Amino acid sequence: MQITKKIFILFLFSAFLFACKKKEKDYTVQYRIQRTNTGTNPFTVRYVTADGTTKSIGPVNGDSWNSGVLAGYKKKQYVTLTLEGIGGGTYKMYIYTSSAPYVVRDADDNSGPQTIGKEIEE
Repeated sequence: MQITKKIFILFLFSAFLFACKKKEKDYTVQYRIQRTNTGTNPFTVRYVTADGTTKSIGPVNGDSWNSGVLAGYKKKQYVTLTLEGIGGGTYKMYIYTSSAPYVVRDADDNSGPQTIGKEIEE
């Protein structure tokens, strides 16, 4: 067999192997905070983005905050949501993946910053 023919066959085999490589699934994450009392004090929110950095939002002057749907998260990535108020507020904190509640926790900002987090699983 000619050397060029062997190289061509090796090239086709390599291309086939790379084409069959399984793509890693991306996940969406959505963070949400809902005030559960009638307080009006502002609060600050921190959460992990898909690239692993922490984003801070605040002060938030309403009864709720929502990050919107954020894409690009990977399996086994650790996601967190932190709420920090100035006292007097009670809240529910949510982390959703694939539009289903993933982590839910009651929070009281009289206890200092409150954090929830979890590793993304299937």
